[in-house]
Amino acid sequence: MIKLMRESDVEVVSELDRAIFPLNGFSVRQLHAELRDGVGLVASRGSDIVGYCLLRRDGALTEVTRIAVATLSRGMGVGKSLLSNALLEANGGTVSLQVDKENANASLLYSKSGFRIVGESGDTWVMQFRENQAPADCYLRV
Repeated sequence: MIKLMRESDVEVVSELDRAIFPLNGFSVRQLHAELRDGVGLVASRGSDIVGYCLLRRDGALTEVTRIAVATLSRGMGVGKSLLSNALLEANGGTVSLQVDKENANASLLYSKSGFRIVGESGDTWVMQFRENQAPADCYLRV
């Protein structure tokens, strides 16, 4: 299930983030700052948080600043569901994100979800979704 991230989720999300991104995982303090500046979504399976997405809005532009899924939950539609819900949170505005050029799985997910490469920044592709509505499969249960 996808829901808005609460303050009580931050510690678990920080642990998950540091497991997925050991070199640059967010601390609890950094995640609190991200939530002050934006919105977080969490994906849960039972009582376990298995993924999350962080968003920042600036007028009609929403930026996906981080999206991650626990290793054992990959390939089960969790990332797709988080991304679909992020598009819904954007309310029809433009959504942008950056993805490592070497991350073929994530790039494929974003392309299949309607994102297009609009530029590059170092080792990352800059991608945008510009449709006026989110995909029909939003709010999938995972």
